[in-house]
Amino acid sequence: MVNWREELVPVPVAEVAYFITNSGISWLVRSDGKRFVVDETMEEVAAQLDPGIFFRLNRQVIARPEAIKQIHEHFNGKLKDVLQPNLAEEVFVSRQTAPEFRAWLNR
Repeated sequence: MVNWREELVPVPVAEVAYFITNSGISWLVRSDGKRFVVDETMEEVAAQLDPGIFFRLNRQVIARPEAIKQIHEHFNGKLKDVLQPNLAEEVFVSRQTAPEFRAWLNR
């Protein structure tokens, strides 16, 4: 459930592309690009999500595999992910997290 204007709106898990935090505000982004403010922190959001469906790419982004459009090898073992719907910020998976991320994608 997310707040939209003055009502609570259900967003099915299948419609969620990713969660992102920016300037202290957490957002749920649907596959169609529509954004909703989430009242919880990213830590609280992550604790509620199924790790089989969502992966915490870094401190700012939690995504579903369907939202990952491309993965590029990057400097020093990092991975750069391109998300859909498009995200203006670059999204990197750290060298330390990359093996777990790859295993999650290949499950």
